[in-house]
Amino acid sequence: MNELTQNPALVHDPAPDLAASQAELQRQAYDAPQPGDVPETAAQARVQQWGLAALAVGVMAWMIFAPQPNALLVLTAAVVPWLAAMAACWSGGTLHVFTRGRGDRRPNVTIAFMLPGIALMMRVTGEFHVLNLQRMVAVACVAGAALAAAGLLADREVRRRASGWIALVAMSGVWGFGAGLGVDAALDGSPATVYRTAVMGHHVSHGRHTSYYLTLAPWGPQTEDDSVEVPWKTYAAFQVGDEVCVPLRAGTLGVAWYRVEGCR
Repeated sequence: MNELTQNPALVHDPAPDLAASQAELQRQAYDAPQPGDVPETAAQARVQQWGLAALAVGVMAWMIFAPQPNALLVLTAAVVPWLAAMAACWSGGTLHVFTRGRGDRRPNVTIAFMLPGIALMMRVTGEFHVLNLQRMVAVACVAGAALAAAGLLADREVRRRASGWIALVAMSGVWGFGAGLGVDAALDGSPATVYRTAVMGHHVSHGRHTSYYLTLAPWGPQTEDDSVEVPWKTYAAFQVGDEVCVPLRAGTLGVAWYRVEGCR
């Protein structure tokens, strides 16, 4: 009888090593790029980063100088953050959704993901108003949750940082409200019920951006004086005591909305 037979402790059992090897292979397979996650070069990612950033800036300029937010403008602004999330997702981790600060030089789509939603919300809330704010907030939550989910899928690093979660939820919510209100109003072809009312006052708010308000006398379903944000041209066109018209429509998404304009 040899020594190995006499001393079983010297006999090596390969089962634990085999199990460990299988576990390591499974982990590597899980972490390996999936179809559609083909890593890009840094140069390719930079081209996409600046291309999407230029598109976002162009949309913002269009949003600022357009006479009013029409259907094409609203849809374009609403789509750009999705293009940014898709580009980050298909880059295989080379292109990130958010930058981590000034020192972070990795390619990212932060501008394209954030800027159109901010510009869209600022513009449509200055033009369109809803009677049921709670319903519009619900629409914004659903739309924003979808974009936030896309951001999480596109950039795994966002999931690991609290600041990433906060930024993603905040920007998705802003986009959701702007896109929801924009689609509800700009794409609405329903007939309007027009109410006439008088301007009771006006004021200007100076915050991060200047906002202009007209205080309207009660009209239709609005039973009290109401301060309504309006574009600069509308604010400058009317004085206290002037008559304005308020067309009320059903809304594409079922949220009744109105705007303030001159009577024809």
